[in-house]
Amino acid sequence: MKLQTRWIPSALLAILVASAAPASLVAQDRVILRRGSPVVGKVQSEDYQEVRIKARRGALKVIPSERVADILRDGAPESYREGRVALQKGDLKNAEKLLQAAAVDSKESWVKEYATFYRAEALRAAGRFDEAVKAYEKVLSINAKSRFLPQVRLDIARALAAAGQRDKAMTALDAFVKEVNQKSLPESYSLDARGMLGRLFSRMGRHEEAAASFAGVVRAAESLLNKAREEHEKAAFKEIILAAQRDLGTAYIKARKYSEAERTFSAIARQSKGDPRAQAVAAIGRAEAELGRGNADAARVMLTDVLAVHFSAEAELPRAMWLLAQAYEKLAEAGEKGARKRQRIYLRDLVEQYPGSDQAADARKILGTRQ
Repeated sequence: MKLQTRWIPSALLAILVASAAPASLVAQDRVILRRGSPVVGKVQSEDYQEVRIKARRGALKVIPSERVADILRDGAPESYREGRVALQKGDLKNAEKLLQAAAVDSKESWVKEYATFYRAEALRAAGRFDEAVKAYEKVLSINAKSRFLPQVRLDIARALAAAGQRDKAMTALDAFVKEVNQKSLPESYSLDARGMLGRLFSRMGRHEEAAASFAGVVRAAESLLNKAREEHEKAAFKEIILAAQRDLGTAYIKARKYSEAERTFSAIARQSKGDPRAQAVAAIGRAEAELGRGNADAARVMLTDVLAVHFSAEAELPRAMWLLAQAYEKLAEAGEKGARKRQRIYLRDLVEQYPGSDQAADARKILGTRQ
């Protein structure tokens, strides 16, 4: 049984493949925005606050760094370009080797910084968490004002948590929340960190504290959403609210507060019109509640439907696959023939298709005990 192949955003992959062509074919830098069309020109400078690019017609554009998804630079070495494509395709072993070569061989500071960051991403996705933390830290030793700074801080915490070093992860997140204020970074980063703290509480079985953390994130993000003027800010806060509501519902389920969980996911469903991810969150949440109540068969049916219908909401699919594997584990314990085999299939597909997800880290632990 093979699930869908790893989904790759076609627009981003096309750009990366184009950038892997001979350098002469990529004549200018391209700043890829999280929302909106790329800005083409020559990057003048970048840090964790802003990116400055001289556009084609000579106008200098200043773009807040939180709006930037990626920067594709003219003249990038072949090993870096090919490493980025390999990483996007999920070929982690080749990606790590190519990006390491780019970081070592290039004399350009930006190449060392970028290659080291994406190598760290490949290491974390491959489950090599200690090496990933060292690589992330090296990014900031290369450039203390790196555009990647917020992501580096969050990804170090993710790697520490995945490696079982939860106290260190919590310390890193607390420090980053303070750093956001000290460096006047966007408050959305602080909310991301607080959401991660809530998920750590949940993993430690401290579900009441987790629920309080997620509820606090929802309130803070809703307040900031009401004050936001730019569309990209509004969209960012909406995503934070949705993720925190999802995690709040899960915390209620783990605390066996099923009525509160139902209200949370029903509220998401009411607000989900035209939003595939919100629809998937609501559907998965209801299935998770059924699983929590012990209705593994009902959860299996609902989650299988999610994977068939909500494939466009890729950010939520690792969670659906993980819960489906859990449902099959319960069914195996109840004596259903073939359920254990199906559980392993979903766990393996989860590791293969979404290697950098938190759920994949958990799947590796289970598979490692059964090989």
